[in-house]
Amino acid sequence: MPLKFDTTVVVYLGVIILLLIIISIIKSKNNPIALIIKGGFKIIIGGIVICSINWLMNILGVKISFPLNPATAAMVGFLNVPGFILMVMIKYLIFPL
Repeated sequence: MPLKFDTTVVVYLGVIILLLIIISIIKSKNNPIALIIKGGFKIIIGGIVICSINWLMNILGVKISFPLNPATAAMVGFLNVPGFILMVMIKYLIFPL
């Protein structure tokens, strides 16, 4: 049975993330280029965290894996632990197996 996927959720999340980025650039008193570089580092750190969690769960034998893509890396990178909790909630509450 194929997974039914509503693309409007992705569009809404994309618009919200874009608005948050625009607001943070407007409110930032620093150089916007420095803000973009800092955001890039946070996304890279989020990707490393997701890879580490997937690796650790594989070693422990737990059948949990989280997709690694720019959206999930940004969610974990910018929001830290609440972002990871949000990713778990999205995976198991909104799109259950």
